[in-house]
Amino acid sequence: DQDSQNAMSILLNELRPVAIVFVGLHDLDDIDPRDSTLLQLMNDAFKILSRITHACNGAVRDMLFDDKGCVFISVFGAHSHEVNPCFDATVSAMRMESALKDLKLKRFSLGVSFGECFCGEVGPPIRS
Repeated sequence: DQDSQNAMSILLNELRPVAIVFVGLHDLDDIDPRDSTLLQLMNDAFKILSRITHACNGAVRDMLFDDKGCVFISVFGAHSHEVNPCFDATVSAMRMESALKDLKLKRFSLGVSFGECFCGEVGPPIRS
């Protein structure tokens, strides 16, 4: 019924401490879709970064190409009540650095950010 849905929505919607890991993959900034070697490297990087994110209790937010180039973003603490999302994100970033070096990527950057974030449902009930 509507009352129980409203009560559940209140429990799901809250400000939570969240950590975000940003990975700039600068070797992949100018990717040519016809270059299968570079596309394979991009796919390998995505798979490895995703595995590390999940192993550290995080979730993959995005891998996108924009004015900043190729960026992988993962979030920690938004989908569950982690004990310490900062610790998980930092461990994840250190593992990512090692993995990217193993992939022979030379130009990448890593950043970890922490703060409160609204986590919950957005939009009308029909979207849930």
